[in-house]
Amino acid sequence: MFEPPPCRASGSYGGFQFMLQDQGNNTLSDLDRVAHQIVGASRQRKDLTGLLTTFSANDPQVLVTIDREKAKTMNIPLSQITTTLGVFMGSEYINDFDYNNRTYRVFVQADQPFRMSGSDLHSYYVRSDSGQMVPLDNLAKVTESSGPPSSPTTTSSAQSK
Repeated sequence: MFEPPPCRASGSYGGFQFMLQDQGNNTLSDLDRVAHQIVGASRQRKDLTGLLTTFSANDPQVLVTIDREKAKTMNIPLSQITTTLGVFMGSEYINDFDYNNRTYRVFVQADQPFRMSGSDLHSYYVRSDSGQMVPLDNLAKVTESSGPPSSPTTTSSAQSK
């Protein structure tokens, strides 16, 4: 006689997922601690393997604060600032060009050594409505912090034996 699998429809060696949900007044750090306690406790059991969580309440993050009043005073549209940040710190598609019967996509971005930290803002300039070039670090400040990823939900998975 065989015992049925521990989780319906998962099979003897199938996996399963679960979500940890806070229904109280706990912090994200509390959720992080509990999720990792569950993963740690699972290592003591022989019937669970590979339990993991990708959730972290302490992911490194960069916060960009734009001084909107100063930008308005200097006649620099907010869209000009955000576009400049997006192009230099990320990238932006420009167009396609053909060369030797092949089509190439053109993206623009700052070279890697000049977009690795928030202090690189002093190298970027934004154009005001009057045509004046203004250093971006006069209008935006970068601070480093930590917190959860963009979505504070976590999914964990495991194998059951």
